[in-house]
Amino acid sequence: MLRKSLPLFVRYGFKNPIGRNLIRKGEGMKKLIVITLLLFSGSLLFIENIGASDKNLVVMTFNIRVGVGMIKPGTPPHNLKNSPKILDSIAQAIKSVDPDIVGLQEVQGENQAKILAETLSMNYSYSRHGNNKDASWWGVAILSKYEIINSKNYTVYSGGQKPWRARTIIECTIKVNDKNISFFNTHFQHQGDALKKEPKNAIEKISESKNPVILMGDLNMQPDDSNLKPIKDALKDSCEAISNENSNFAKTNGTFQSPNDPKYDHWRIDYIFYDPKTIRIIDVGLVDKKYWDTSDHIGYFATIELI
Repeated sequence: MLRKSLPLFVRYGFKNPIGRNLIRKGEGMKKLIVITLLLFSGSLLFIENIGASDKNLVVMTFNIRVGVGMIKPGTPPHNLKNSPKILDSIAQAIKSVDPDIVGLQEVQGENQAKILAETLSMNYSYSRHGNNKDASWWGVAILSKYEIINSKNYTVYSGGQKPWRARTIIECTIKVNDKNISFFNTHFQHQGDALKKEPKNAIEKISESKNPVILMGDLNMQPDDSNLKPIKDALKDSCEAISNENSNFAKTNGTFQSPNDPKYDHWRIDYIFYDPKTIRIIDVGLVDKKYWDTSDHIGYFATIELI
């Protein structure tokens, strides 16, 4: 379901990505010019922002583990449906990055997406996994500070003989500074033959887009997994696009926390892929450590520039 656009005072007031901060990651202090025009016997003051970069966006991907934080590590999400939720803490973790677009995975129903969107003053679109009752109780969502002008969803894995394993990918067309961008968000199933089928099915849909493309999600595969090849052939891994302290830390630390099973601990399985022909990566990073207890995944973000 596509949420209606926020009121004008939210979308174009201090929450607007152009006007909400004078200082932004990688942008420095934006220059201001004061133009004074004398009209008749008085004066009229205009303040014009001429140094702002309208091209930079912060994109985030975050598996929120149905909103329960790090309780009962290793417990499957469907066994945590009735556990206490910490959505306020999850919202604070997201807010600390101040992203323009967020891809969320393991969202327990549209209401969770709606609560987080309203808390963060963002638009949202939500898509459930499949139609089977054992799969449709959760899904993926995209939150945006910009207008979501269109939203679609596609099946990337039907579940085969086990339909409760079905997975979807959501596509949102978002207008950013008069340019449409296609944001895709998904959460791959990791059992059976799913990891062989999902990347191919996802890229098949992504390749149909005529817009600049961003793919976000928990892909449940490490970077060297051969099953990622269809995605890597078409798009580029944002964390591999640059080499600095932030990207090196994300590569070394990973995005998944598995204290009960060291085999999977510190795997990097959460990604932001992009089309290098239309997008450039400025920086990447992980959410601050004080928010790592909000999920068994660590929020990962990238600052991008449209080119």
